[in-house]
Amino acid sequence: NKSVLVEFAELGAQVSDSPAQAAQGTELVITMLPAAAHVRSVYLNDDGVLKGISPGVPAVDC
Repeated sequence: NKSVLVEFAELGAQVSDSPAQAAQGTELVITMLPAAAHVRSVYLNDDGVLKGISPGVPAVDC
């Protein structure tokens, strides 16, 4: 929901257009997704975390 992202940005949060973009330049990725299907989607899609994360950076879903 883009309007929610705008609100968070106005409060000082850094927002991204995709999980890949969010993972770029990080030292650690932590997600808290409700089901395995969501984890697969967020990490493995064309714009997923694994497309943006650097080698050796830990990624954890809680």
